[in-house]
Amino acid sequence: MKTRYMATGESFRSLAFSFRISQSYISRIIRLVLKSLSERLTPILLPPPTKENLKEIAMDFWIKWNFPNCVGAIDGKHIRIFAPGKSGSLFFNYKDFFSIVLLAIVDANCKFIFVDVGAYGKEGDEAFRLEPHMMRMYEVRDDYEKTVFNYRLSRARRTSENSFGLLSQVFRVFYTPISLKTETVDYLPPPSRNMISLSRSGGYTNFEGFNVRDEFKQFFNSPQGAVEWQNHQVRQTDIN
Repeated sequence: MKTRYMATGESFRSLAFSFRISQSYISRIIRLVLKSLSERLTPILLPPPTKENLKEIAMDFWIKWNFPNCVGAIDGKHIRIFAPGKSGSLFFNYKDFFSIVLLAIVDANCKFIFVDVGAYGKEGDEAFRLEPHMMRMYEVRDDYEKTVFNYRLSRARRTSENSFGLLSQVFRVFYTPISLKTETVDYLPPPSRNMISLSRSGGYTNFEGFNVRDEFKQFFNSPQGAVEWQNHQVRQTDIN
């Protein structure tokens, strides 16, 4: 029953008709199974990283995505939910529907490293400020070297976008509004219980982050860091 719900996103009413069980009982079963699976699988599938793991991830990002010193691509996905009672606009996102945020860090092979579920839907990318350990794109687009950096960063981030795409293809429940309490939705992504609390606080950008980003920009535009196809891709982006 839980597998069918995750794979299809079928409504509780339809499941109740198929299994001849009341909707309330189906809701209880799914909630308990999801919680149990998450608590047992998370330590196995999302173990705390070791120094050696991070070195391997960084090497994979350099070999496969031509981005150095990267130990993960971070991105978020809005999971549709029905508006929780008395929540106001906390869960209403910029896409004009109610949601909670699935935040994840992904390695170079599109594998989830960390997962955090439960942030309010109103949270957006601007919640992440530029830090020495957190790169963001340049907002200025009239500088060629900065455009190259934006392309290289976007290319490395593609792993997180691909991971969310694969997740939604396998578990169609993410395409429909979820009829579960917000605390139960935390258990949906397999496994989805937050392993580590990632800071979402906004605020002023760390000035050291500017220096680190500029160093990456210079490296990507140098003979040592440039890749042969980047100029063609950047020009295509400018044309489009």
